[in-house]
Amino acid sequence: MSKKGGFLKGMFLGTVIGGITALLFSPKSGKELREELKNTYTKTKATLDKKVAELKPKTEEAYKKVVSEILEKTADVKKLTKKDLKILKDRLESTWHNFKKQKLQKLTTVKKRTTTKRANKKSK
Repeated sequence: MSKKGGFLKGMFLGTVIGGITALLFSPKSGKELREELKNTYTKTKATLDKKVAELKPKTEEAYKKVVSEILEKTADVKKLTKKDLKILKDRLESTWHNFKKQKLQKLTTVKKRTTTKRANKKSK
């Protein structure tokens, strides 16, 4: 997992540096440059979306595994009843769903800001 995370960071950083370098040294007109940036953004976004889609099930699976391990160890240590374990499991799952919901809201907010900024630039 660490290697994949490093790869994604490297890919993102490389894309940003490449984009900035292109802006600084490009002999193209503003319209051509904007079109090229738009294409680069679209390709990068598609790549990142694909990687996120690949990692999402693994992340959720890892979370569920941790929850199961916590439940097993808690039951062994405290000798909790099945009812107590069910309550603990429900709380952990609720926390996970709330976490996913918050991340989705943040992602939606960022997308809206990006779309608004693009619309404002196009109207100028």
